Amino acid sequence: MLMFKTIALKKFSYAAALMSNLKNIKSQACRYFISSCYNLKMEKYKKTIGHFGENLAKNFLIKRGYKIIDCNAKISYCELDIVTIYRNEIVFVEVKTLASDKMGPADEALKHRQIKILKRAISLYCWQHRLNREKSRLDFISIDLNRMAQTAKLKHYKNIL
Repeated sequence: MLMFKTIALKKFSYAAALMSNLKNIKSQACRYFISSCYNLKMEKYKKTIGHFGENLAKNFLIKRGYKIIDCNAKISYCELDIVTIYRNEIVFVEVKTLASDKMGPADEALKHRQIKILKRAISLYCWQHRLNREKSRLDFISIDLNRMAQTAKLKHYKNIL
């Protein structure tokens, strides 16, 4: 994380110098430009970490006999990370990946409100694909990345509804 911040600040120090040289632009606009560029970089970083975590989760599930039928399924306002079949049961998997401990462990990242949204999305997905909702469950995979040790701690919670 620190390495990313340093790179981002080095890249945008040139943009800051350009913006401060323009006399017609106020310093507030300059700060807004730099912060918006930095936020775009952070969003890209978060997506990259998320995709990495989802790939780890997919490999983990495949090794345990799950058959993946859909990934990143968009259902109106929500996204279902992984949809699998395991022993004639449809399993929806939500994946949370965290690269630092600042926000706590990844196990605590799934909030009650998000679970309610996921329930609605699962019902809609089953309705759209004509699947039996009673033969489905929601699993949760939390992944904590340790960049220094280059390790990932993966936990699989089954049937969290």
